[in-house]
Amino acid sequence: MMSKEKIKRDLDEKIAFSLERISQIFKILIWEKAKKINLSPIQIQFLLYLNNHESLQCTVTNLAREFALTRATVSDAVKSLINKGLVLKKRSAKDGRIYTLKLSKKGEKAVNELTNWLNPVKEQLGKFPEEVKDRVLFFLMKFIASFQKIGVINTARMCIVCIYFKENAFPGSDKPHYCLLTNQPLALSDLKIDCENNRPKIMDKK
Repeated sequence: MMSKEKIKRDLDEKIAFSLERISQIFKILIWEKAKKINLSPIQIQFLLYLNNHESLQCTVTNLAREFALTRATVSDAVKSLINKGLVLKKRSAKDGRIYTLKLSKKGEKAVNELTNWLNPVKEQLGKFPEEVKDRVLFFLMKFIASFQKIGVINTARMCIVCIYFKENAFPGSDKPHYCLLTNQPLALSDLKIDCENNRPKIMDKK
């Protein structure tokens, strides 16, 4: 009979392997889209990022931090996007020392074509019960947050790592969590993965 410790290690290995296979699925989907529109996968990710974030977050420095890349690598990819007419570079109106990036009209059109690359994933997710997906979402948020805590990723603008978030403020309720900023109770499905109002907690890396 296997010990509890052996069972736990076996389960952890299976989850890690499953997450790696999911990563492969995402790589396959984005590579297929990249080949069709003559962009690299990272260029596609940059376009999607610029489309979903405020101007002050759309800088080479923030892209490098977000995707754990060097400034040189990001600058090369951004330069290519500018040369293709997909991205514009301009001096920030709020801080003249900063240059921000934004989508051009051509870039916005490209993003509209890109938004369907996750459709196969969404179609499969649609086959599972909501209560299962709620639990999976919360687990994945906790899992991502753990990598921020140990310094593998720099930012995770999720509700659960925000100073305004109160976990299980109303135990047993349909909306057990609470946001101090909006003064709203939150269900698991209300939690955000990328919130512009996020104020991260100071996380102990010990």
